[in-house]
Amino acid sequence: MKKTFFSVVILATLLFAACKTIDDNAPEKIGVKINGVVWAPYNVAAFGTFAATPESAGKFYQWNRKTAWTVTGGITGWDSTNDKGNTWTAANDPCPKGWRVPTWNEFRTFYDADEVELDMTTFNSIDCLRVSDKKTGKTIFLPAIGGRDRIDGSRMGEGAVGYWSSTEDNDSIAYALVGGVRIFKAYGLSVRCVAE
Repeated sequence: MKKTFFSVVILATLLFAACKTIDDNAPEKIGVKINGVVWAPYNVAAFGTFAATPESAGKFYQWNRKTAWTVTGGITGWDSTNDKGNTWTAANDPCPKGWRVPTWNEFRTFYDADEVELDMTTFNSIDCLRVSDKKTGKTIFLPAIGGRDRIDGSRMGEGAVGYWSSTEDNDSIAYALVGGVRIFKAYGLSVRCVAE
């Protein structure tokens, strides 16, 4: 009886410890706070995963769609229509657990010159937008890899920064961190997640 009791206690303790294990991609483990918003240090790669390094391109996504498109090479099956939804749904959010596609207001925190410094730089031989919190010195790098054209999915804008927000403007257009702030939803752009 005594032996069985201790076996049950040990098993329960091990199971509890296993349940408490923090995911390697959890915001509290890898997140970088810039002007009050916790950002992932990596682009999204395959659906639900991050790229391996801060300068890795990851994959391109069309607004509110699950398909991950390669950054290099040709592609087939491109959908040139614009998603008609008015929000980026949770089912189509490519960010790993604990993360989501940022809103346009969260991207706008980058433009607070009192709190944030922005500059184009090279990081591990890749052109990037460096975003630094002036108070903490914390930094993230957004690879400047352009995107894919809305009509045929061809590569475009290499050397430019292009990242989706979850905020739409109308049935055809959503906000993005790109040359202009509004862009057709059928374009393929990078995704950089924020903590939920």
